[in-house]
Amino acid sequence: MIATQMGTNFYLVALPSVAEYFRQPSSLVLNTVYYYLIPYGLFQLFIAPFVNSIGFKRTAMWGFFTFALGAVIILCAGNIFTFALGRIVQGIGGSSVYLMAKMIIQRKYKEGQVNIAFSILESFAMATPGIAPLLGACILQFFPWQGLFYFILIYVAFATFMVSRMLDNKEIQKPPRLT
Repeated sequence: MIATQMGTNFYLVALPSVAEYFRQPSSLVLNTVYYYLIPYGLFQLFIAPFVNSIGFKRTAMWGFFTFALGAVIILCAGNIFTFALGRIVQGIGGSSVYLMAKMIIQRKYKEGQVNIAFSILESFAMATPGIAPLLGACILQFFPWQGLFYFILIYVAFATFMVSRMLDNKEIQKPPRLT
């Protein structure tokens, strides 16, 4: 979940470098933040039925793969429009990972533990907008802006590995269909 939250703020410190790289105005590059956020929000509406049909683990893997695919598109981008497409793809993938974390907490923990788990999850979510630009700035000290997206790829690979080991489709029962 932290990777997808970082997708919003992580590269803000690199916006001037991205604008210079693509020879575009900063305002156009700033729009790529919205290109991430809009699908990130909209696709959360579709994730629950997706989970019901293919399960938690496959949905999480799909989300991580799509998020990473967006990073690869960005790294291969030769123009700002391809970069924007990568941000859209990342937003789509990120929406499932964020919502999955919440759904897993609701279904895995008992009533008294749910509030504690949500408090911890939201604490990380609230801290991420402050930590992500700082981490991004540290990476930019040693690498160009592309280094941020390589870092995201490495982080997503690690998260995918951890989730694939820890989460089983059968571990958390699919909810009954609402009629």
